[in-house]
Amino acid sequence: MFKTMGIYKRMKNIQEFQRFYVSEFMPRMLQLPGVLEMKINSLTTAESANDAEDHFEIDLIVETYYESAETIKQLMATEEGRSLGNWLVSKGEGKVGAFVAQEYRVQSYRSAQGNFKTIGICKKTDQTDEFEKFYISEFMPQMMKMPGVVKMEINKLLPTQLANQAEDLHDIDFVIETYYESPETMKQIMATEEGKALGDSLISRVQGNMGIYVAKEYQVQSFKRLEEKR
Repeated sequence: MFKTMGIYKRMKNIQEFQRFYVSEFMPRMLQLPGVLEMKINSLTTAESANDAEDHFEIDLIVETYYESAETIKQLMATEEGRSLGNWLVSKGEGKVGAFVAQEYRVQSYRSAQGNFKTIGICKKTDQTDEFEKFYISEFMPQMMKMPGVVKMEINKLLPTQLANQAEDLHDIDFVIETYYESPETMKQIMATEEGKALGDSLISRVQGNMGIYVAKEYQVQSFKRLEEKR
């Protein structure tokens, strides 16, 4: 599976772009062969972990899953694929960063779905390989033991050659996502000594800038992907 992410900053009309993306762009993209799943995340600032003020201007993160890296190359070689790409770019007013994402995901056996999601954006991370190793081998296992934590993802980002890509988004290294059963679950975890200690350990390991958001996610899967899960 192959994943891309788009990060949108300082958008002029967020609601209109969301409407376009969900009602017009997603349905057409999901009809293309090899497109498995799409998500759009609307972000609301939760807090700055270490004074990363510029992160607070990020409005949306979009995610697209393909069968393989070859799939996206084949799609962009078609007239329909290029047309959809140009259409999306024309609608995305503001700054945009486009990335290939190397995703690592862990899901709890206790629950299949989380209703509440937070996103952390790590920028100018010192020693990215060490941070990724810490997050996957130490932080994730401890967090997944906490009651009400449903799923976690870490996405290591590699910039693409998008023609109008914003330079100030190039130095985003990771997008980390945590799904909880509810907002109350997260509050309860962060009120415990263990929860506070985990939060502090994460911030200390970034050694860069980190912004934290509450995310409202809209997700659609292709019919092929849904059939595979049955």
